[in-house]
Amino acid sequence: MANSKKLKKQSKPKQLPAHVEKKREQERAAAKKAKRSRIWKRIGIAAGAVVLAGGIAWGAIFAVQRSGILLHNRVAMSSEHFEVNNAMMDYYYVELEKSFFASGTDYLKRIGVDPNKSLKEQKYQGDTTWFDYLMQTVTSNNEQMLVLLEEATAQGMTLDDTEKADLEQKLSQINLKDYATGVRMEDVRKAVEYSLIATKYSNKILADTKTKESDWEAYYAEHADDYLQLDAMSYAFTISEEGMTAEEAMEQAKLLDQTTSKEAFETWVKQYLTGTGVAEDVAAQTVEKCKTTGALSSFGDEVTAWAKADTTKPGDTYIAQSDTACKVYLLLSKPARDEQLTVDIRHILLSTEKCGSAEAALERAKAVLEEWKNGAANEASFAELAKQYSADGSASSGGLYEMVYPGEMVEEFDQWCFDESRKDGDTDIVETQYGAHVMYFVKHSLPKWEADISGKLDNEGYKAAYDELVKTHPVTKNDENIAKVANER
Repeated sequence: MANSKKLKKQSKPKQLPAHVEKKREQERAAAKKAKRSRIWKRIGIAAGAVVLAGGIAWGAIFAVQRSGILLHNRVAMSSEHFEVNNAMMDYYYVELEKSFFASGTDYLKRIGVDPNKSLKEQKYQGDTTWFDYLMQTVTSNNEQMLVLLEEATAQGMTLDDTEKADLEQKLSQINLKDYATGVRMEDVRKAVEYSLIATKYSNKILADTKTKESDWEAYYAEHADDYLQLDAMSYAFTISEEGMTAEEAMEQAKLLDQTTSKEAFETWVKQYLTGTGVAEDVAAQTVEKCKTTGALSSFGDEVTAWAKADTTKPGDTYIAQSDTACKVYLLLSKPARDEQLTVDIRHILLSTEKCGSAEAALERAKAVLEEWKNGAANEASFAELAKQYSADGSASSGGLYEMVYPGEMVEEFDQWCFDESRKDGDTDIVETQYGAHVMYFVKHSLPKWEADISGKLDNEGYKAAYDELVKTHPVTKNDENIAKVANER
């Protein structure tokens, strides 16, 4: 029997009256609207919660930054008993950057630095910025500091009353606004204290490893050619496929070889150059460069043997031939040790950058010099003022530069130091491109050759002693945290 449910026809829905159908449609529309309202209300509450949470989060982050928690909790490097956190790293960086900019606008421009732009935007070498370079220097300095600090502590070294007073003086000049947000005075105090103790122990190593005059003489006997000074005139005739042949170069060299004095040598070279079409001013500049001075060993074995020979005398000439040139030398004086005395001086730099102008720097220097004259007016009091006022890197050592040799410093500074009338205790103000320097002449020191050898041997002795300490006091670096210092500046 057939299934009746399948065969039964579907009846049509009953048609409602028009007014009833309209009412129900309105009810359905109202229900949908109410539902949408509830949905948007929920969304609005959620969105408000997100905005509120975001505001709380940013506020919390800002508060954390201002508190310095991140700076203090990030350890940049550590040794067995000491840590340098990112707050301290920021202090060390800022102090180095201040010293860097105190070099003066002219110097900065010469090395390609725009003092008006961030160092993070200026390349030092390759992809390394000047900021990176200074931070690498800070990192290296702090590694050495921790090694020295560990050994100083092991030896029971602490700051004496005078050094503690220096610490407080340094802290009194600190403006926390110079550093990253969150750096606190306790960070600066620890950073300065670490640095002072490490420097104190470094000075002890220098004193303990300092060599004596007998050591210098023994070293000189073995390396005389490195410390004998050769003064000569020289000019090279270059050999090349496009220019002179070897025969042509030798022909000209033999003509120059006939001169017997500095004046005759210069005249011949100038006439030769102008005769080949070189402009007179360019020829004159080339002649000025013919004067050659340097360590005898730097001229090569052939010239060294000629200059040292007993038969060679001032005014004699020599032709040194190679595959690339024929070079003529005229001896001005027999090789000798450089006996020019070096000098020890102290200075206080009032930088143009910090003072705002060269005029302001000069006025400030006059005031500092007057302050010194009205005080104890001795070397010790000058050193204290240097620590307090100088913008130079030597400030921490009381503005001291030892064994300064002629030509080492900028021209105005150099001229004052090596004035023939200079005597111990002289003071004055010298203006240079960096600002105004209050000068104090300590004394004439070692001859240049002795200063060179003593400096070399002392450095070697210090390095050997320090290298042993590194083995005893390893330092651990956290490169990830060090990199974050940049984000806090």
